[in-house]
Amino acid sequence: MRSLLLGIIPVLISWSALRSQTECGQILLEEGRKCYDNGRFEELVSLIEPCLEEGFSREEQIQAYRLLALSYMANDDIITARAMIEEILALDP
Repeated sequence: MRSLLLGIIPVLISWSALRSQTECGQILLEEGRKCYDNGRFEELVSLIEPCLEEGFSREEQIQAYRLLALSYMANDDIITARAMIEEILALDP
């Protein structure tokens, strides 16, 4: 029994670490802000976009789209930045 428990513990720890890496919310948005502040715009996009569909609350979606819009503007991708701003306006007219 003990060896079974010892075998399960690493699996649970790995699962917990993986889950915490993919959770959406304020912590992820803070990480996104850090990416933006440090000019890591592509990393910000890959971090935030997976959570936009169903991982963020409405307020978090607004914050996420704002960060994305700023990142796209910083990369001179005005068309995509505008699309992000339109998403913000759709959520909060």
